[in-house]
Amino acid sequence: MHDVVGQDIKNLGNMFFTIDDFKKNKQPKFESTYNNHGKRTSIKRIRQGNFPLTQIDLDKIEYVIHNPKTHRQCVLSCSFLSKSQLANEFDKIRTGNYVKGHILQMYWILSSFIHACRGVNVIPKIYCRP
Repeated sequence: MHDVVGQDIKNLGNMFFTIDDFKKNKQPKFESTYNNHGKRTSIKRIRQGNFPLTQIDLDKIEYVIHNPKTHRQCVLSCSFLSKSQLANEFDKIRTGNYVKGHILQMYWILSSFIHACRGVNVIPKIYCRP
């Protein structure tokens, strides 16, 4: 769990980029073909239309990057966690009852993830089993 959350927190920095970063990192990728395990294929990444970035496209991307209404989300997918079990254990913490040490660690790890996301204005989402 610690590794998963650490990777997500590290990736929060990739949620914010400039238009120059986009042109440098993304445009060449979309203009090339798929790479399958190190082998170049003849499959185009864009199936319809033409991708060359025009000034209009860049203006739209720039608008989304800087628009305060743009919602950025960071999703933590934990199929190994049960929401109902976590809720029960976290309720014990809330009411002052005893919980095992690994539950407290889980609480702090998830809290750190949520705090890091909110600190950079990103919506945290945690998906797990029911």
